[in-house]
Amino acid sequence: MKIRIPEKLRNTLGRKYLDWAEKLPKFGGGVIAMLQQTREDQRKQSEDAYTRSRPPQNTEIEYLYFRLIEMFHIEDCDQLMEGLLHLFPSLNEDWRIEHRYFLSFFRHQAGRISRSAYLNLGHIVREREGRLFAGSYREMSELPAEVDYIGVWLHKILPSVFVVTLDVHLTDGATQRLLELQNRYYLPKIRFKKLVPWGTTGFGYSAIPAEVVMRQEILGWLKRLRGKVEACIKPFVSGYFMQQSSDKIARLPVIEVYALRGIPEGKEPLNAWMKTARGWWESLGFSFYGYNTYSDGKILFVTQDTDLDDGLSKSAHRLVVLWKPYLASISTEGFGRDEGAVAHHTEYKLTAMLPIIAVSEFLEFSQRNIEKLRMSSEALSQGGFPLLDSEHTLNSTIPCCRHPCCLIAS
Repeated sequence: MKIRIPEKLRNTLGRKYLDWAEKLPKFGGGVIAMLQQTREDQRKQSEDAYTRSRPPQNTEIEYLYFRLIEMFHIEDCDQLMEGLLHLFPSLNEDWRIEHRYFLSFFRHQAGRISRSAYLNLGHIVREREGRLFAGSYREMSELPAEVDYIGVWLHKILPSVFVVTLDVHLTDGATQRLLELQNRYYLPKIRFKKLVPWGTTGFGYSAIPAEVVMRQEILGWLKRLRGKVEACIKPFVSGYFMQQSSDKIARLPVIEVYALRGIPEGKEPLNAWMKTARGWWESLGFSFYGYNTYSDGKILFVTQDTDLDDGLSKSAHRLVVLWKPYLASISTEGFGRDEGAVAHHTEYKLTAMLPIIAVSEFLEFSQRNIEKLRMSSEALSQGGFPLLDSEHTLNSTIPCCRHPCCLIAS
């Protein structure tokens, strides 16, 4: 029986072979010489990739925050309410409107057959000392160091659908880490055809370009950061998306929010900038094509682009604030820092987009599950024995209610 070698081990061994050959004196021929030449080529490709990925002059990017999205259907209202009260034990007393406490207001909204407004439920912080937050709050010392605070919101986007959003506001350390990763040299990844590259056929290999490796590292860090936050909130907020995704790191749909400074104004200067910015922009995981990018001249909204995922399970939607024109369009009075004003105003833009994004994500999961069920049914009809794990049972595959959004998926 042929033993299958894990890809991670193959990649590690390939790198070790090249590291070892690079330290040896220069060989004139043979396998060692080929390994040394391969490493020289890698170094040149790394240098070229680094040069192409430098930011245009005077252009800066800042990672402000990201919004995580979790969905609960009407059948899960009790689970949702219990989770929120577990997260914020004093929520019922802290939150009142129209002389109603939170529990009575929530039950009233759940029983209505129309959409309703969104509610700011509270904040999550690593330490509250020195912080001024109105309403409910929870301290979580296990939050990643890059997290400043998290704003928790409850939305009723459809008559039978609630959504919890978590706006994870970041410290300057998040941007510093992002820039640090983007400012490194990355070697192409080598996978030799054989476990030991020896002989005329054993030296064959495939490679992942240095630009792609850089992008993978950056997207991987962004994903791990989200995953750490999700691990903190999962005991309290775990709905449809958390249960459906097979991703073990970051499961929830996300919109990342960035600030982009130094962008020239005017069509011609902007076109010239775009030509010089492509390598830098794509190194950060952004698509550079217009089919998934929308702009009003003050912000860019970039939808998920699976072509740039490079094997990472799910990409993020991204909202990019074009700093100078956007600041000119909003009021910054009373916020102290411009970044605070931008975060405040963009949160409302994300809320306006929330219904379509949440429903489209739901339909995407439903489509995938129905496709898996269909394939399993075909296997069964041909005498096979489909294996459905607990995440892909019939109940989790078929839409859970008779609401129009669920009927569309079915």
